[in-house]
Amino acid sequence: MEKEGEDNSLPFLDMRVCRGEDNILRTKWYRKPMCSNRFINYSSYHSQHMKMNLVRALKDRVVKLSHRTHKNDSLGELRDILVENSYPRHLLNKILFNHGENAPVYTTGEVVVSGVAVGVQNSQINAEQVVFKSLPYIQELTPRLIELFREYNFRIALHNIKPVSRLFTKTKTPITDAEKSNIVYKIPCNNCNLTYVGQSSRTLKCRLTNHKSDCRLLKETSALAQHSTLLGHNMNFDGAEILMVESNYNKRCFLEMVCINNEEFSMNKRSDIENLSNIYTYLLVKVGKRQTTYLTKQ
Repeated sequence: MEKEGEDNSLPFLDMRVCRGEDNILRTKWYRKPMCSNRFINYSSYHSQHMKMNLVRALKDRVVKLSHRTHKNDSLGELRDILVENSYPRHLLNKILFNHGENAPVYTTGEVVVSGVAVGVQNSQINAEQVVFKSLPYIQELTPRLIELFREYNFRIALHNIKPVSRLFTKTKTPITDAEKSNIVYKIPCNNCNLTYVGQSSRTLKCRLTNHKSDCRLLKETSALAQHSTLLGHNMNFDGAEILMVESNYNKRCFLEMVCINNEEFSMNKRSDIENLSNIYTYLLVKVGKRQTTYLTKQ
């Protein structure tokens, strides 16, 4: 439990509560010692709107968390942090300490979509009618495209071509198919051309173990077990493959029906796809025919 320090203050989240000589509690902006103080660098390949909105948003937070007696000190700390991130000092002084009539307005009408700011005039455009289109941010090209599209009833949402996630190596050990869960899978038969499609919230390894047990004990708990028991066929468990991964149960069941419907030679029961809409069935058949025709022409 945190205790009040010698300076009569106590940190709480990103605030520090200070007790004054008059025994009144006042707050100021607080940064934990472990904080890296790293933000979007001013030299980074991001939209200028995004960089300016970052400064305004941080200022807004500092002002709201700090009592007026600590506001300038907190803004000074914020300025020093942003200077370390290559922001020009004169620009920071203009934005952070300009409290007059010409001070920047926080509600600038800029909309942030996928982490990127795009200018929008709130008084002229109804948010319900605006359609957003996404474009990669290219410094020499994208601003000109935005100007060209300004007269139309849609706005451009920018995204970066190379996000930070691409700069880091993938050190996490990849999950094998046998260890994946929430899956739609397919198991072929060794003795005929039929296949079984199923879904499970458990791992593929665990589900295959259950199927092997049902076949060994001659249980007819699924279409796969019935096929193996009644016909004496052996299932190719080593050839099992994952078709889709979906954590939502209802969506996973729908995807299972779609995969069963797409299989030309399926051992699944008709009842397994009885909840599939006739409209979806028709569309899946049409798409399948188009793909087959395209592959044949190739």
